[in-house]
Amino acid sequence: MVIEIKHLIKKGAEAEIWFGKWLEFDAIFKIRKPKLWRNPELDRRIRIERTIKEAKIIYYSNTNGIDTPYIYDVDKINSTIILEYVNGKTLKEVFENKDPNILNFCLMLGKIVGHLHNLNIVHGDITLSNIILRNEKSLCLLDFGLANFSKEIEDKGVDLHLFLRSLESSFSSLANICFEKFKEGYKNVSENYKEVFEKVIEIRKRGRYIAERR
Repeated sequence: MVIEIKHLIKKGAEAEIWFGKWLEFDAIFKIRKPKLWRNPELDRRIRIERTIKEAKIIYYSNTNGIDTPYIYDVDKINSTIILEYVNGKTLKEVFENKDPNILNFCLMLGKIVGHLHNLNIVHGDITLSNIILRNEKSLCLLDFGLANFSKEIEDKGVDLHLFLRSLESSFSSLANICFEKFKEGYKNVSENYKEVFEKVIEIRKRGRYIAERR
């Protein structure tokens, strides 16, 4: 098997993201590196468990109609997931380029996240940088490192809150209209959108209360 890891794309707290080749395909290597401050055996077990869980969630999402990178291989020994390299702009770049279809993309994303939540999967890090516009028409979700299987309304509300925070931090003038469009898409497919929307309001009130107390 021909595997070639070429260059580092991103180094995060949880893992390193490398670009390379898997057979003849461009690929992404998500590698969970050892944490030297942890007990070695505990560290090895944690990295393997998190790698397997992430791969399971990506696979389950993909087989149920969510656009995610295709999994080429899972190397448990080295805590590595080898994924399809998805060529395209991040949604953040789409916003920066003032694409006229921004609102439509937000509607599409709302439907995707609503479907994901119907599967009782929470992404955990829905930001503009973790979504790629594939082939100028499909939105592909990246980085399921913080994802979990969950039926909790709280967890689903946090997902939506994180996306709104991502909009507010980078594109504050568009945040409200874009989030309303996102909510429209979410409502079209979600089985419990009312409870989730109410939870988002509650979460934001909590944040304001903490800020005021400080």
